[in-house]
Amino acid sequence: MNDNGTREKETEIIGEEETRAEDYDPRQYPDGYKEEESAESDYTVEDTGTGPRKGRYGFERWTPAALSPFLYVLGGMAFGWWAWGWVIIPVCGIYAAPMDFKTRLVALSPFIYVLGGMAFGWWAWAWIIIPICGILSAGMHKRAR
Repeated sequence: MNDNGTREKETEIIGEEETRAEDYDPRQYPDGYKEEESAESDYTVEDTGTGPRKGRYGFERWTPAALSPFLYVLGGMAFGWWAWGWVIIPVCGIYAAPMDFKTRLVALSPFIYVLGGMAFGWWAWAWIIIPICGILSAGMHKRAR
């Protein structure tokens, strides 16, 4: 027992494997939490839905964000997109961040404005996309089925 009344963790070393005998203290966990009894549960990774689907090829969600500087340089060298091609870097970062559609829409709206202004010259009126995205995201909700 240590100072706060709980037992200390015991560790046994068997060959090269290490096993832990940990005590479950219900004060440390929220209501409804159940301790996993399997030793494999310490090493499993939760499926967050960000990776490729099973049975298909695909990219992890962070891959475009990691490649975006290279895509920018490639677009600049191949097509001369140096002036407005930089937008790909923050857009890929926003895509890679774990957020819902409404938040992503608001985060992308300034870059949509800049892209519209630089590519098509819509500086005078394209700014309206930013407040419209904010209003739409605040007014969106899921329908009850």
